[in-house]
Amino acid sequence: MDVLCFDEARLVSHLETLPKRSRVVFAALCGERQLANYENYLRGDNSINLDTLESALAMLFEDAVISAMHADEITLLLNKCVSLIPSELDDASEEAAYADDAVGSVAYAIRTQLTGSAQEAAWAARRAYEAVDRFATTQLSLTGYRGSERAILSSPVVQAELKRQEEDLRDLEKVNAEKKSAGTLTGILRDRARTNSRNFLSIT
Repeated sequence: MDVLCFDEARLVSHLETLPKRSRVVFAALCGERQLANYENYLRGDNSINLDTLESALAMLFEDAVISAMHADEITLLLNKCVSLIPSELDDASEEAAYADDAVGSVAYAIRTQLTGSAQEAAWAARRAYEAVDRFATTQLSLTGYRGSERAILSSPVVQAELKRQEEDLRDLEKVNAEKKSAGTLTGILRDRARTNSRNFLSIT
């Protein structure tokens, strides 16, 4: 079986063929899948922060369908999310790093909505990829020797996320080509991302 790689240039080129709303949805899905990581970092504290992140994603998914948000509203949403990024000075734990990736993906999704940039959407995907790459590196204890990069990339948790990203792209490309309603597909993809969030960091 072929091993998937994270090819950012290829991803950007692919995203550029899709309309803005599909880029936003793709990026938001990368953030949605990592929500459980942010929730785990909070450990039941500061639930308002989780609510803020969830609300931001909900607004992005909704706006991808009805296009009702204004630029100043999007900017305010971005600032709120950026404020949720854990400080390395206060917490250098692995959980904080995963939380950083989660918020980072959501922030890039918001920036995609603000700018329409395919690169911003690709950066959201990169943060998701970096999270699973970190997890695989830790779990497999593969650092500093020849062959470790291949072993990490081949890890089930890394391959699972790359496959999810590919699947999202295919589904978004299909709905665009067939000119179907974005609303129904967006709901289906978000539900799938929520399900995937439960085992985002799992090698089983």
